[in-house]
Amino acid sequence: MIGILKAVISIVLAVANVFALPFVGHMNDYFKAKAPEEVRMNLAVISDTHVQDSVIRQAMLELGLEDMEKSYTPIDALLITGDITDHGYKEQYDRVLEAFAGRTPAKKILPVQGNHDTWTRDSDDGDYSGMIRNFTGFVKEVGGPEIATPYYSQDVNGYHLIFLASEYDHTDAYVSDAQLQWLEGEMNEAAESGKPIFVFCHWPINQTHGLPKTWGDKDYDPQTGGLGDQSDAVEQILMKYDNVFYITGHIHSGFSSADEASFRGYASIEERNGLHLVNLPCYMYFSLRGYPLNGTGYMIEVYDGEVLFRARNFATGIWHTKYDVSVPLE
Repeated sequence: MIGILKAVISIVLAVANVFALPFVGHMNDYFKAKAPEEVRMNLAVISDTHVQDSVIRQAMLELGLEDMEKSYTPIDALLITGDITDHGYKEQYDRVLEAFAGRTPAKKILPVQGNHDTWTRDSDDGDYSGMIRNFTGFVKEVGGPEIATPYYSQDVNGYHLIFLASEYDHTDAYVSDAQLQWLEGEMNEAAESGKPIFVFCHWPINQTHGLPKTWGDKDYDPQTGGLGDQSDAVEQILMKYDNVFYITGHIHSGFSSADEASFRGYASIEERNGLHLVNLPCYMYFSLRGYPLNGTGYMIEVYDGEVLFRARNFATGIWHTKYDVSVPLE
């Protein structure tokens, strides 16, 4: 059944690409890093998979995982930056595990918690132990590390990757003082290597990537659609360090280049206060802004002198080179 669904989804997306010709890039017989012999770390990053009790959504995720398995250059880690599920129910995480079963899209799978992942009936009102238990249990089962809190860190090929999380179940995030102190310690540790630092969080910094307008907020509350009350505190910590990449999802905006920002109102990759800010499109849903098709994300290729973001539709196997961005390292 799922095999048939994947075939149908592939056909539909192929047809949709024909009608989105201005957005279409290059399809390769196989995909590989720009410079396979020189890449230091190779990451696949997607966001907002919103898996629920639906074989269609499971099939859509499987298409992307199977594409990643075909990579000529080994993928060191796959990151899903939040809203992995629709409500954080254990049975929804189990559906994600079914999609991963028998597949090895990357050497490591490193999930990030999103707001939808906190909306679980498995937690009582005011008690988030069920939310934490479901997420941390999933991280371990899918092949990630064993963690005690929804925020954690991992080293990949000598690079320090940091993952932030919310500690309650609202649409915006709550980052406790304890997590902020932990973040500062992790940033100090990462900076000692002299390598770029990658911080993953579901929520963008407030007023970046066209927020709050790209969230659809008619009142234009400056916090809407972003990290929320602790956004400034997080940003202040990140600003202390060089070559920091803050990678997020949440707002469901399709790819948009810096050249398109003037009329679209946002760019997927931008810089503010010395920070490199990357907002991922929604993997599961079509977008009303920017590149419209779902199944998208970035390959992040880290080299000695640059970090290269390569836009890809993992469901169709197409590179979208128009939205590639190379960031030189200081």
